[in-house]
Amino acid sequence: MSSAKILGVALTSAIAVSTLIAATTISTPALANGRFPRAQQLLVQPGNTDRIVLRATYGIVTSPDRGQNWFIMCEGAVGYGDTEDPAIGVSGDGTIFAGIFKGLSLSHDRCDWEFPTDEFGTRFIADVSVERQNPSNVLVIVSAGGAVGGGFINQLWASGDDGRTWQQLGADLDSGLILFTHDPAPSEPNTIYVTARNGDQGLLMRTTDRGQNWQSFDIPGTDMSHNAFIGAVHPTNPDIVYVRVDGEKPNSNPEPGDTKAIRADDFLTVTTDGGQTWTRSMGADARLLGFALSPDGGTVLAGFGDPKNPEVSVDQDALGVFKADTAPVATGGALQFEQILSDPVSCLTWSGNTIYVCGSQFVQGFELGETQGVDFTVNDPSPLTGLLDFDGLGAIEQCGAGTDVATECADTPENICQLLSNCPDGGAAGSGTGGQGTGGGVTGSGGSGGVGVDDDGTAGDSGGCSCRAPAKGSAASVGALVLMLGGVALAVRRRRRG
Repeated sequence: MSSAKILGVALTSAIAVSTLIAATTISTPALANGRFPRAQQLLVQPGNTDRIVLRATYGIVTSPDRGQNWFIMCEGAVGYGDTEDPAIGVSGDGTIFAGIFKGLSLSHDRCDWEFPTDEFGTRFIADVSVERQNPSNVLVIVSAGGAVGGGFINQLWASGDDGRTWQQLGADLDSGLILFTHDPAPSEPNTIYVTARNGDQGLLMRTTDRGQNWQSFDIPGTDMSHNAFIGAVHPTNPDIVYVRVDGEKPNSNPEPGDTKAIRADDFLTVTTDGGQTWTRSMGADARLLGFALSPDGGTVLAGFGDPKNPEVSVDQDALGVFKADTAPVATGGALQFEQILSDPVSCLTWSGNTIYVCGSQFVQGFELGETQGVDFTVNDPSPLTGLLDFDGLGAIEQCGAGTDVATECADTPENICQLLSNCPDGGAAGSGTGGQGTGGGVTGSGGSGGVGVDDDGTAGDSGGCSCRAPAKGSAASVGALVLMLGGVALAVRRRRRG
C-alpha cells in the first residue's frame, strides 16, 4: 500500500530479473547496500492502532505500542534483497504481506515467513492492498515477465482469510501492460482501480464487478517517463481517485553546482468520474513521496521529499507537506494547497486523528514523527513528535530459536548500530549468546549484549546489539527490476505507496 512504495523498473529482451544498486554521493551515513537510510511506507493494523508497520531501506520495522518500542525484521527473513523496496500490507489479524521480486512473502506471527507458491510461483508481486470494510480481504497484483508470446503475466488475486487461501479475480489482463498499483474503493469493494502503462501511455483501469470486466482511461501527462500510482480512493465516493505521477524531465536549467542531467517532475491529478476526466492539482520538481487523505475525505496532504538519487536533481525549496480542502474536487476544481511543513518527507499516513510523517534523521532528527490533526501553518513551531530515530535502532523482533527472524536476523542489530555509528561508548555491537533475544539494553558495551525489551515490553534475553530502538520522544532508491523484452530498454519508475 504503499506503498508504498520508489523502485525503478527497466524492460529489455528475455525474461530475466536483476537488482541494480543505487548509491549515494552524500556524506551522511549509508547502509551496507549503499543506500541512503530512509523510512518509506507506514501502515497501521486495522482494528489495532497500537500496531505500526514501517518499511525502510534497512528492513521492516514494527511497533506493538504505537511507537514506544520498535523491532526489526531484516530483509533476509522476509525473503528479499537489501536493495528492494517491497510493497507491504497488514490485514485485520496482523498478518504482514510483502510483494517482492520472487513472489508474495507473508507472516502471520512476524517470525516465520512463507510464500504461497502454488498460486503465485515466483512471479513479481507489484502491489498489496487491504479492504477497509473487511480487513481480512487482501488484494495483490502480479505483473511479471513470462507471458506466452512475450510481455507480462498480469493478474489480480484476492484472499478472504488474511492470506491463507487465494483466488484469481477474473482472467489475466492484457500482457502488453505494466501494472503499478491498485486499490479497492472503500465504500464499494467490488470497484477496484489499477494503474498501468501501455506503451507510452499511463492508464487508470476500473472494474465494478471484482475483475470480471474492465474499463481503461488515459491519464493526461503520463508517458514512459511519467508513471501513475494510486494515492487514495475517496472513502464514500468510489468515483473520486487521487493519483500521484512520478516523473522525470531534462534538467535544462540547473542551479549553480547542479551537474545532474535529470530533474524530478512529479504531480498530483484527480478524477471525479472514475477516470474519464482529470484535473491536475499540484506539481513540483521534487519527489511526491507522501500522500494522505483524511478519514472523512475532506482534507488531503501531499508530501514532497528527496530520496537522494545521485542521478536526479530535486528542488530543495519544494520539499515539505502541503494541505488542501477537497471541497473544490466535487465541482471539478483544482485543489488549493498551502504549505504546513517545510522539511522533506518520504511518507504520510492518516489514521484517526493521527498523522504519521516519515522524515529525515539528518534534518528533523528522527525518521518517523506524528502529529494530532493538521491545524498548524508552516510558520508555527514544528508540531511533530519523534517516534523513531537512529539512536540505537537495532532490536530484532522477539522470536523463538529456529524461526526465520531468529535465524536470518542474528547479525542485524550489530550491522545497523555499527553502520549508523550507534554503538554506545564507541564500542562494537555485542554479539551475546541469546540468538532469540531482541537486542541489547542501552547500557550494554561492545562484546556483550545487554538486556533488551521484548515485544510485550518485558525484559528480553541477553544477546544482540548493545543498542536498541529508542522509546517515543528520544533525541537523537532505488532498486531496479530488469526484464528482457525485445532489446529495447524502457526505464520505468515504480512508486510505492507513501
